[in-house]
Amino acid sequence: MKTTSGFAALLLGVASLPSLAFAQEQEGSVTLFEGDGFTIKAGMDIGLQIVLENQAFWNLGESVGPDDYNSSPTWGETYAKPFLTFSGTVDSMDAYGKLSAVGVLNIGTDVYAIEDAKKIVLEDAYIGLKNDSMDLSFGSQSYQLGTGMLIADGGGDGFERGALIFGPRRAWEMTAIGRLTTGKTKVEAFYLDPRELKSSDTNTKLAGLGAVHEFEPGRTLGIGGGTVLTSEQIWVQAAPGGSGPPEFIENGRDGMNFLTAWGSWALNEQFSLAADFAWQNSSVQDMRAWGARVQLTYSFPDAPWQPRIGYTFQTFSGDDPDTPELERFDPLFYDGSPAAWGSGSNASLVFLNTNVNAHQIWVAATITPRDFVTARYFHVRANELLSPLQFGQGTRLDPNGSPTLISGVVDAHLSDDVYFEYTRVVTDNTFLTSGLGISVPGAGIREQIGGERNVWTGAYVNVVMKF
Repeated sequence: MKTTSGFAALLLGVASLPSLAFAQEQEGSVTLFEGDGFTIKAGMDIGLQIVLENQAFWNLGESVGPDDYNSSPTWGETYAKPFLTFSGTVDSMDAYGKLSAVGVLNIGTDVYAIEDAKKIVLEDAYIGLKNDSMDLSFGSQSYQLGTGMLIADGGGDGFERGALIFGPRRAWEMTAIGRLTTGKTKVEAFYLDPRELKSSDTNTKLAGLGAVHEFEPGRTLGIGGGTVLTSEQIWVQAAPGGSGPPEFIENGRDGMNFLTAWGSWALNEQFSLAADFAWQNSSVQDMRAWGARVQLTYSFPDAPWQPRIGYTFQTFSGDDPDTPELERFDPLFYDGSPAAWGSGSNASLVFLNTNVNAHQIWVAATITPRDFVTARYFHVRANELLSPLQFGQGTRLDPNGSPTLISGVVDAHLSDDVYFEYTRVVTDNTFLTSGLGISVPGAGIREQIGGERNVWTGAYVNVVMKF
């Protein structure tokens, strides 16, 4: 995609949103071949969605966008994902594989000012061999390390590929994954090459190790780490003292190392807690950064509607303008949905998980076995003042070769967001989901828009069908 304005460069390429929560992987509903120990199945996923935005990005477009930018667009997103799977036995090993593609057609102009985007992209194309203790797989496939804090979404959506909000693509362009299971411990090694957008390909490749141990159901601990083998991703650093434009570090991500740990612990049938932590440094740059999250969840299994409540606090270091080192956290390829690692609802379409912290309170209920509702509140703040806030995973170079960024804020309060979602399981293979997000800008954002309190609302309704 060729962006039509500097403002479009500020926006976020969205990871999969909760609207796909019930659209899980399946083997296929039609058996094409079965015999000699092998089975081939086929299936199709189809999604239809309407998206409405009002005062998108708190009307930032009025100050940094073109005169004709529409901050209240309405558009449609459709996708189709046909796929084939196979399984069988080779000697003493189970063989498996999948081939799929995602075709997208947008109708209208989306919030990036991209009109009628359409694209067919390969999704899965992998093969694997496994037995009770070992699993080896190669090719294009989905992969997530731990809870998805750093490594989850290997595909790219939005811009020239369309389906900005649906986000149906997640598979990495190339992987090599080896898993070993011994008792309650699983160890894995991975090599990953993300399927980045052609218009913003950073040529990032990474490799690493992970391990998780399940003490008993609901009680697990994991650890993982790795290194970025190569990357052309630009890093941004605060100007000394926060005065002046930020500095840009070419190929900054190249040589970055990361270590992450996660755990979840059910204290009883009602109360559980979870935590994540990540540490980053670089063999090339003078860089040290960190991120963390804690979660508390309480359920009422015997109450009507089986309500669940939860509190989450997540925080990601920003660059301290008073130090020569770079402390800005690199979120890599995280799961950016509000239900996972998004820092806000609408705001998660704006801020990367760097130099931000977010408090989240949520409530969920099962109205009937086929009806589910969730409400979330986010309070989002900056960790470092006068330090770059990256506006979106979609940040890219403009035609003149200069990244377009907001350098920082003078007040830490960024936004207060609420998000409501309702899902109806219409049939065993048809799911209806609707959502509403409301974002009120904090003082840090209002300073960027002349003090205006422009409330950003967004809504969608979609149907996902699996055949």
